[in-house]
Amino acid sequence: MNDDEVWAFSLAGGSTTHFNTSFFNVRIRTCVRGVLFNVHLVWVPFFERHTAINIFKMICKLLDHLCALWRVKLVSVSTDGENTMMGWLGGFVTLMVKEAVHEVFRVWCPPHQIDLVIKDATCKINGGSFSKITCAFTVHLRQQANLQLEMGSKCPKDTNRWAHFQAQLEWLLKHRVRLMEWVVQRQHGSLPTVTY
Repeated sequence: MNDDEVWAFSLAGGSTTHFNTSFFNVRIRTCVRGVLFNVHLVWVPFFERHTAINIFKMICKLLDHLCALWRVKLVSVSTDGENTMMGWLGGFVTLMVKEAVHEVFRVWCPPHQIDLVIKDATCKINGGSFSKITCAFTVHLRQQANLQLEMGSKCPKDTNRWAHFQAQLEWLLKHRVRLMEWVVQRQHGSLPTVTY
Protein backbone atom coordinates (compact mmCIF):
# COMPACT_ATOMS: atom_id res chain seq x y z
CA MET A 1 0.00 0.00 0.00
CA ASN A 2 2.91 2.36 0.63
CA ASP A 3 4.51 1.60 -2.74
CA ASP A 4 4.54 4.68 -5.00
CA GLU A 5 3.02 2.57 -7.80
CA VAL A 6 -0.03 1.88 -5.66
CA TRP A 7 -2.04 4.99 -6.41
CA ALA A 8 -5.40 3.60 -5.23
CA PHE A 9 -7.00 0.74 -3.33
CA SER A 10 -10.41 -0.57 -2.39
CA LEU A 11 -11.36 -1.58 1.14
CA ALA A 12 -13.83 -4.38 1.92
CA GLY A 13 -14.94 -5.11 5.46
CA GLY A 14 -17.40 -7.16 7.43
CA SER A 15 -17.87 -8.73 10.83
CA THR A 16 -18.13 -12.38 11.76
CA THR A 17 -18.11 -14.62 14.82
CA HIS A 18 -15.75 -17.54 15.32
CA PHE A 19 -15.68 -19.68 18.50
CA ASN A 20 -17.93 -17.09 20.19
CA THR A 21 -15.42 -14.31 19.52
CA SER A 22 -16.37 -11.40 17.31
CA PHE A 23 -13.97 -10.42 14.53
CA PHE A 24 -13.81 -7.70 11.92
CA ASN A 25 -12.49 -8.90 8.58
CA VAL A 26 -10.66 -6.48 6.24
CA ARG A 27 -9.66 -7.06 2.60
CA ILE A 28 -7.65 -4.74 0.37
CA ARG A 29 -7.96 -4.74 -3.42
CA THR A 30 -5.28 -2.93 -5.42
CA CYS A 31 -3.13 -3.11 -8.53
CA VAL A 32 0.68 -3.22 -8.28
CA ARG A 33 2.85 -3.20 -11.44
CA GLY A 34 -0.02 -4.44 -13.57
CA VAL A 35 -1.05 -7.25 -11.21
CA LEU A 36 -4.42 -7.09 -9.46
CA PHE A 37 -4.28 -8.14 -5.79
CA ASN A 38 -7.22 -9.11 -3.59
CA VAL A 39 -5.52 -9.52 -0.21
CA HIS A 40 -7.01 -10.60 3.09
CA LEU A 41 -5.36 -7.91 5.18
CA VAL A 42 -6.40 -8.73 8.72
CA TRP A 43 -8.95 -10.46 10.91
CA VAL A 44 -9.13 -8.31 14.05
CA PRO A 45 -10.73 -9.54 17.30
CA PHE A 46 -13.43 -7.03 18.11
CA PHE A 47 -14.62 -6.90 21.71
CA GLU A 48 -16.50 -3.59 21.65
CA ARG A 49 -20.06 -3.04 20.48
CA HIS A 50 -20.39 -3.23 16.70
CA THR A 51 -21.24 0.42 16.23
CA ALA A 52 -20.17 2.30 13.12
CA ILE A 53 -17.95 4.67 15.13
CA ASN A 54 -16.14 1.82 16.93
CA ILE A 55 -15.47 -0.02 13.67
CA PHE A 56 -14.42 3.24 11.99
CA LYS A 57 -11.94 4.13 14.76
CA MET A 58 -10.41 0.65 14.68
CA ILE A 59 -9.98 0.65 10.88
CA CYS A 60 -8.57 4.19 10.81
CA LYS A 61 -6.02 3.26 13.47
CA LEU A 62 -5.05 0.13 11.51
CA LEU A 63 -4.74 2.00 8.19
CA ASP A 64 -2.80 4.89 9.80
CA HIS A 65 -0.16 2.35 10.88
CA LEU A 66 -0.06 0.55 7.53
CA CYS A 67 -0.18 3.46 5.10
CA ALA A 68 -0.09 7.10 6.16
CA LEU A 69 -1.49 8.14 2.76
CA TRP A 70 -4.54 5.85 2.85
CA ARG A 71 -6.95 8.81 2.80
CA VAL A 72 -5.51 9.89 -0.56
CA LYS A 73 -5.45 6.37 -2.03
CA LEU A 74 -8.89 5.13 -0.93
CA VAL A 75 -11.21 4.90 -3.97
CA SER A 76 -13.84 2.34 -2.93
CA VAL A 77 -15.44 0.80 0.17
CA SER A 78 -17.42 -2.44 -0.01
CA THR A 79 -19.46 -3.99 2.78
CA ASP A 80 -22.76 -5.68 3.63
CA GLY A 81 -26.04 -3.80 3.76
CA GLU A 82 -26.47 -3.50 7.52
CA ASN A 83 -27.36 -0.03 8.84
CA THR A 84 -24.20 0.02 10.96
CA MET A 85 -22.17 -0.32 7.79
CA MET A 86 -24.23 1.53 5.16
CA GLY A 87 -26.19 4.16 7.12
CA TRP A 88 -26.18 7.45 5.22
CA LEU A 89 -25.76 9.64 8.32
CA GLY A 90 -23.32 7.74 10.50
CA GLY A 91 -22.63 4.35 8.95
CA PHE A 92 -19.10 2.98 8.67
CA VAL A 93 -18.94 3.54 4.90
CA THR A 94 -20.20 7.12 5.27
CA LEU A 95 -17.53 7.84 7.89
CA MET A 96 -14.82 6.34 5.66
CA VAL A 97 -16.01 8.39 2.68
CA LYS A 98 -15.79 11.58 4.79
CA GLU A 99 -12.15 10.74 5.67
CA ALA A 100 -11.12 10.18 2.05
CA VAL A 101 -9.57 13.01 0.05
CA HIS A 102 -11.14 12.00 -3.27
CA GLU A 103 -14.57 10.75 -4.33
CA VAL A 104 -15.14 7.19 -3.06
CA PHE A 105 -17.24 4.53 -4.78
CA ARG A 106 -19.58 2.76 -2.33
CA VAL A 107 -20.28 -0.91 -3.06
CA TRP A 108 -22.96 -2.99 -1.40
CA CYS A 109 -21.36 -6.42 -1.70
CA PRO A 110 -23.41 -8.77 -3.96
CA PRO A 111 -22.88 -11.93 -1.82
CA HIS A 112 -24.18 -10.03 1.21
CA GLN A 113 -27.15 -8.75 -0.79
CA ILE A 114 -27.98 -12.33 -1.83
CA ASP A 115 -27.57 -13.49 1.77
CA LEU A 116 -30.01 -10.85 3.05
CA VAL A 117 -32.62 -11.65 0.38
CA ILE A 118 -32.45 -15.41 0.97
CA LYS A 119 -32.50 -14.96 4.75
CA ASP A 120 -35.58 -12.71 4.46
CA ALA A 121 -37.36 -15.18 2.16
CA THR A 122 -36.51 -18.14 4.41
CA CYS A 123 -37.83 -16.32 7.47
CA LYS A 124 -41.20 -15.85 5.72
CA ILE A 125 -41.80 -19.57 5.13
CA ASN A 126 -44.70 -20.68 7.35
CA GLY A 127 -44.75 -17.29 9.05
CA GLY A 128 -41.16 -17.71 10.23
CA SER A 129 -41.71 -21.06 11.96
CA PHE A 130 -39.63 -23.03 9.41
CA SER A 131 -36.39 -21.18 10.19
CA LYS A 132 -37.11 -21.03 13.95
CA ILE A 133 -37.79 -24.76 14.19
CA THR A 134 -34.83 -25.65 11.98
CA CYS A 135 -32.52 -23.46 14.07
CA ALA A 136 -33.79 -24.83 17.39
CA PHE A 137 -33.60 -28.43 16.15
CA THR A 138 -30.07 -28.15 14.75
CA VAL A 139 -28.81 -26.46 17.93
CA HIS A 140 -30.37 -29.32 19.92
CA LEU A 141 -28.83 -31.94 17.62
CA ARG A 142 -25.37 -30.42 18.02
CA GLN A 143 -25.65 -31.03 21.78
CA GLN A 144 -26.41 -34.76 21.37
CA ALA A 145 -22.93 -36.31 21.66
CA ASN A 146 -24.19 -39.93 21.75
CA LEU A 147 -26.26 -39.46 18.60
CA GLN A 148 -23.30 -37.84 16.83
CA LEU A 149 -21.03 -40.74 17.81
CA GLU A 150 -23.57 -43.29 16.63
CA MET A 151 -24.11 -41.50 13.31
CA GLY A 152 -20.45 -40.61 12.82
CA SER A 153 -21.60 -37.18 11.76
CA LYS A 154 -22.44 -33.81 13.26
CA CYS A 155 -24.96 -31.26 12.05
CA PRO A 156 -23.18 -28.22 10.56
CA LYS A 157 -23.23 -25.06 12.65
CA ASP A 158 -25.38 -22.12 11.58
CA THR A 159 -23.37 -18.91 11.18
CA ASN A 160 -26.18 -16.73 9.79
CA ARG A 161 -25.12 -17.21 6.17
CA TRP A 162 -27.48 -18.81 3.67
CA ALA A 163 -24.76 -21.20 2.44
CA HIS A 164 -24.40 -22.60 5.97
CA PHE A 165 -28.18 -22.90 6.31
CA GLN A 166 -28.18 -24.84 3.03
CA ALA A 167 -25.49 -27.19 4.43
CA GLN A 168 -27.67 -27.77 7.51
CA LEU A 169 -30.71 -28.58 5.39
CA GLU A 170 -28.70 -30.96 3.20
CA TRP A 171 -27.38 -32.71 6.33
CA LEU A 172 -30.90 -33.03 7.77
CA LEU A 173 -32.16 -34.51 4.49
CA LYS A 174 -29.27 -36.93 4.24
CA HIS A 175 -29.86 -38.22 7.79
CA ARG A 176 -33.66 -37.83 7.88
CA VAL A 177 -34.46 -41.53 8.40
CA ARG A 178 -32.25 -41.90 11.49
CA LEU A 179 -33.29 -38.49 12.82
CA MET A 180 -37.00 -39.34 12.52
CA GLU A 181 -36.39 -42.61 14.40
CA TRP A 182 -34.51 -40.69 17.07
CA VAL A 183 -37.31 -38.09 17.36
CA VAL A 184 -39.95 -40.84 17.75
CA GLN A 185 -37.84 -42.51 20.48
CA ARG A 186 -37.67 -39.19 22.35
CA GLN A 187 -41.27 -38.04 21.92
CA HIS A 188 -41.64 -37.56 25.64
CA GLY A 189 -38.08 -36.30 26.09
CA SER A 190 -36.39 -32.97 25.79
CA LEU A 191 -36.85 -32.00 22.15
CA PRO A 192 -36.84 -28.25 21.56
CA THR A 193 -40.07 -26.36 21.17
CA VAL A 194 -40.69 -23.09 19.41
CA THR A 195 -43.08 -20.54 20.84
CA TYR A 196 -45.00 -18.23 18.54
